[in-house]
Amino acid sequence: MNRILLSASALSLVASPALAGHAAAGHDAAGHHPNILWISAEDISADLGAYGDEYATTPTLDAFAAEGATYTRCFANAGVCAVARSCIITGMYPVAIGSQHMRSDVVPPPEVKCFPEYLRAAGYYTTNRSKTDYNFNAPPSAWDENGTKHKDWAGRAKGQPFFSVINLTISHESKVRDPAMRKRMDELLGDDRHDSAKVKLPPYIPDTPEARADRAQYYDVLTLLDRQVKEILDRLAKDGLADDTIVMFWGDHGVGLPRAKRWVYDSGMHVPMMIRWPGTIRPGTRNEELVSFVDFAPTTLNLAGVGIPDHMQGRAFLGDDLTKPRDYVYAHRDRMDETYDLIRAVRDKRYKYIRNFYPERSRGQNLTYMDIGGTMQSMRRLNAENKLTGPERRYFLSTKPVEELYDTKADPHEIFNVAADPAHEEILERLRKRLEDWQVETGDLGMLPEPVVIEEMRPEGKKARTAAPQFRMESQDEDRVSVTLTCETPGASIVYGIGDEPATTRLYVQPFSVDVGAEVKALACRLGFQDSKVSEGGTRKE
Repeated sequence: MNRILLSASALSLVASPALAGHAAAGHDAAGHHPNILWISAEDISADLGAYGDEYATTPTLDAFAAEGATYTRCFANAGVCAVARSCIITGMYPVAIGSQHMRSDVVPPPEVKCFPEYLRAAGYYTTNRSKTDYNFNAPPSAWDENGTKHKDWAGRAKGQPFFSVINLTISHESKVRDPAMRKRMDELLGDDRHDSAKVKLPPYIPDTPEARADRAQYYDVLTLLDRQVKEILDRLAKDGLADDTIVMFWGDHGVGLPRAKRWVYDSGMHVPMMIRWPGTIRPGTRNEELVSFVDFAPTTLNLAGVGIPDHMQGRAFLGDDLTKPRDYVYAHRDRMDETYDLIRAVRDKRYKYIRNFYPERSRGQNLTYMDIGGTMQSMRRLNAENKLTGPERRYFLSTKPVEELYDTKADPHEIFNVAADPAHEEILERLRKRLEDWQVETGDLGMLPEPVVIEEMRPEGKKARTAAPQFRMESQDEDRVSVTLTCETPGASIVYGIGDEPATTRLYVQPFSVDVGAEVKALACRLGFQDSKVSEGGTRKE
């Protein structure tokens, strides 16, 4: 620790001209901002009763949808969790901040922060349960409480608004193929268990016992997910908060099965999103506007009455300060674990354009984690035996077309590529240009070799450490001292604690007062950097 003894009657450690902590972006939060609760689910497509899937057993989510708005065109930016979540937490496209590869540790530009920090600065109590997975470490500035050892909104001060995120992992890819869970399903679900003989398989998946078993277990875990959502909503109601809280349910990308998760087809991109806002959203609303994950952060800030930073690339689709609805959403696939590809996509309400920059690489590249699943193993076996036909076989073709174009209204499974059809030439050219323009607008870092980008972020492979906070203390009167904290690292945020509090207890927003004799501990952080060492400052009378 850096320990500094500061006199209440003089300046010590003159403040750096660098950041002095970001200022609050909103209004006084004393009861004037709504509570906001996010419930996220891993690896689910829009396979719920509320979206017309009659085989799903999801009574809680169906009732929840009937109480608010169901968004029918919500799309992830990428078909895998860490890449998608880096977009959600920053309001930035991963290709713009370098987080487009699955499993990486990136250094975003200095202006980029985890957006809950802006809520916290405006007076919100911010909590995250279970999962972060942003392709960079979650900074202590983002959350009042993070992890599993807390009770979500319960720790807030009386009357303080909260933003809580609860991440449910029961529907993850690993659960769909878990044999131990499969053996327990009768115990867990009883009559709600799904019969593998009755599931419907998409046309690109061969009809095998393994594929049917995986698909049935997927519907089973959706039912378990539905029950977990009920527990959360019941707790919110028991706490008397149901009428005062905007609740948003969403899936973090498509189902964790082949040609869905990790891919830019709708099977990997199209997710459920439902929002209940008592007294504002008319129950039973179905909203058909295009929504992208990059819109989640600005929308949440807008709902909270907190200003949206200029660097954010999304739009607010709810709240007072709205821009016109989207005409397009964008998606990308880059490295997935050990497997490289480079794919970009753009979609309007009907047509999807896909550009394959590595057309010489098969869709069927081996990927160790994905290949564990029974569905994929059966697909590889049948392909090796030359028994796949039609759409089932396409996954294993040795090459991909440079361009793909799909009419998702006529062809929802994106089977028939009409890119070469003269009747669709105008649509192809329009979407091709829009995608290219978006890549220029975002400065698409996926077009550069990953080692070059990482070397630029982290020269010689060394992770930079945020500079320790500096103190300036000024006497206010005989008993009180004003404390100003600064950090020399561009883009740094500062957290601090007073007395026995940990250094991560409070977010530094502006100078604050302490009693003479009090001790202050402070820590600085920046996305992609190591946190600073803790600095300590004490005051004394002279």
